[in-house]
Amino acid sequence: MTGPDPAPETAATGEQSGVSRRGRLLLLAASIGGALSNFGILALSPSVLGVQANLEFLVFWSLLFGMFGVQSGIQNETTRATTAPSPTGARAITAGLIWGAVSAVVLAVTSPLWGPHLLPHSVVLAVPVLVVTAFLYPLYVTQIGTLGGARRWEWYGGTLLIEVALRVALVAAAAALGWGLGGFEAGSAAAVLALAVVLLVGGAPRATLGRRTDVPLPTLLGQGALAMTSTAFTALLITGYSVLVKLTNPLDSLGLPPHEAAALMGACMLAVSLTRAPIMMPLTAFVGVVISAFTGHRGTVREAVQRPFAILAAIGLAGAAAAWPIGPWVLRLLEPEYDLPGWYFAALTASSVLLAWLTILGALALATRHHWLYVLGWGAASIVAIACLLAPLPLLVTTALSVSVGPATGCAVLFAGLSRPSARPEEPAAVQS
Repeated sequence: MTGPDPAPETAATGEQSGVSRRGRLLLLAASIGGALSNFGILALSPSVLGVQANLEFLVFWSLLFGMFGVQSGIQNETTRATTAPSPTGARAITAGLIWGAVSAVVLAVTSPLWGPHLLPHSVVLAVPVLVVTAFLYPLYVTQIGTLGGARRWEWYGGTLLIEVALRVALVAAAAALGWGLGGFEAGSAAAVLALAVVLLVGGAPRATLGRRTDVPLPTLLGQGALAMTSTAFTALLITGYSVLVKLTNPLDSLGLPPHEAAALMGACMLAVSLTRAPIMMPLTAFVGVVISAFTGHRGTVREAVQRPFAILAAIGLAGAAAAWPIGPWVLRLLEPEYDLPGWYFAALTASSVLLAWLTILGALALATRHHWLYVLGWGAASIVAIACLLAPLPLLVTTALSVSVGPATGCAVLFAGLSRPSARPEEPAAVQS
């Protein structure tokens, strides 16, 4: 892309250091809507699809959002890189196009290795859907990232809200029209077309899509690769966790008849997703705001995180107390064959606090340009989580340990690393260069 920047980097463009009231409301609506929509889709699928097909949908959902999780590194880096752009910096969309093409090729070439194993009943449709989405999603998150970097929080929240609405509408249509597993999979992925909607109706998104970054293209691609390496570990623990559970615990290793094994694993996957959603979905929607707010932070790590940590802990503990009696009842309501004990729901809900803390610390690491520390923290959390899943213990125990001990380890690594005096930038230019 050539020519002048489509929007001057001044207050005249509507940029501002804070978030307007309307922007906060849209971000809040997007975060709440995202949590409710994911809960609704995951609650609807068991009754519509049945035990076996729902297990495959949960794996597809995990693959899809795991891929989104990896590619969200592009959004994080784009938000940071376009916060203080340089006239000679690369345009963010150029990197987005490159990452989209690379992602689609990698997924298509490797699909024979994972497609038939993870998605045996829908591989013919599911793989092409994932490949096309792998190309489009980097463009979508580049758009979100440039909106965040330009402080266009109203459009940032509005775009996320459109994505949520599209996903709900498409999956609801698939359920109503009886399109089965394939319809649920295609509808879940097609929400990425929110990008086309906002570009058609919004001048601000079209302007910020051509926004420059603070570095040349090779550097931007390198930082993006590092950010995606980082978020790959994040995706293992958050959005791609169900795939991790299935890979480390094949159905025939559970010592149960096939149908009962599928019901147990599906119940565990659904319980993990539902207990995380109330905290992690809103936090994920606000991660761009968090990174932007932390960029240039001069104080200690304790000063930066103590307030959000306290709020998240209070929410998580209250949620855990409620989840113990309510969780088993809700799960049986969704699918009578899904039967799990109350302590399991309480443990999963409490563990979501540790995961949220890890996300906050990771955002602080990215905002202060400590990408390798981010990788180290999330990498340690992922390795410990996988080790717990491989332990010769019942599935309920290994998953509960995995989602607790893994994030706790990552928090310890990141907090210790960010607390070092050398981890704090000495000059503002160190953040913006």
